[in-house]
Amino acid sequence: MKTKIKTYFLLFMILSLTVLFLAGCGQAASNAEPGQLDVTQAYQTIEARLTEAVAQTPIPPTVTSTPEILAASATPTLEPTQTSAAPTATKLPAVTQTPATSCDQADAAYPSIDITIPDDTQIPAGNSFTKVWRIVNTGTCNWTAEYSAVFVSGDQMSAPASVAISKPVGPGQSVDIDVTLVAPQEAGTYRGYWKLQNASGQQFGIGPGGKNSFWVQIVVTVADTPTPTATLAPTPQTLVSGSVTLNANDSLDLDTLQIGGGADLIYLQVSDGITITGHQLSPLGGATAGVFGTAQPTYAQCKNAAKSAGPVDANANSGAYLCYLTDQGLTGWARIDALDTTNGTLSVTILTWAAP
Repeated sequence: MKTKIKTYFLLFMILSLTVLFLAGCGQAASNAEPGQLDVTQAYQTIEARLTEAVAQTPIPPTVTSTPEILAASATPTLEPTQTSAAPTATKLPAVTQTPATSCDQADAAYPSIDITIPDDTQIPAGNSFTKVWRIVNTGTCNWTAEYSAVFVSGDQMSAPASVAISKPVGPGQSVDIDVTLVAPQEAGTYRGYWKLQNASGQQFGIGPGGKNSFWVQIVVTVADTPTPTATLAPTPQTLVSGSVTLNANDSLDLDTLQIGGGADLIYLQVSDGITITGHQLSPLGGATAGVFGTAQPTYAQCKNAAKSAGPVDANANSGAYLCYLTDQGLTGWARIDALDTTNGTLSVTILTWAAP
């Protein structure tokens, strides 16, 4: 558009100058010769030429403002940033502190812990019996009268919750622990678990780490109801019966009711060296005995009752009946009548049948 205006302006200036020039020339040449150019005609000629020139002047095309297209810039590829990972702490193995070994350690005596009532001993329903374990002090503590055997689980079978040990036991020494139990009324296999307990009330068992319990296991039998018969077998005759008072370390012959030689039972007082801590009746010379209960047994009941060579706690079983088998193989019973701890005497009544 600017180019077109400039062209018109230039032509206008040329035309104006030409007209002025010719006008001056016309005044000066008013007397010109007939053959010279007429001014009006010249003007018209110039105008026609200018018009032609304008017509022939190409009009420049209108410039349309085209928006500049910017080339899309490629999105720059970001190089992966290397992130410095925080160092991972190496977990060190936990330090396990080995617990201090307790000075209370125990183990079964050799060759067997079971002095009486080995596993699966058959005992009639309702009968009482005494289980005796022999245990060795394998630790470094002295076991005092404050130590005991305690029931922990299984079948208690009317046993006390705890039984004090009968004597002080030093490291390397053994002790017999006896517990009186009663066979349940129903037939079957019964087992009760026990552990030791120190003066602080801490329990410990036998074997490595003191984790193992010791136990008593019996098989209870229920006698079939006997079929009545016209004649009953007679009760054996009584060989000997009577009462006797024993002093400490007195022995008794159950076949003759004599104190002294041929003894079957001995009365022992257990002491810690200062005071008496227990009283026992212990079989001698092949005789065996076992606690029956508080009711007087019959010959048949004593014959079938559980018996062992282990000692019987006279203090715990005062007033109870024992069934025994003498060194001559005869069956009988003994009743613990009285225990005089002041004078250190034990009174018993016995009856021995003249039959095995």
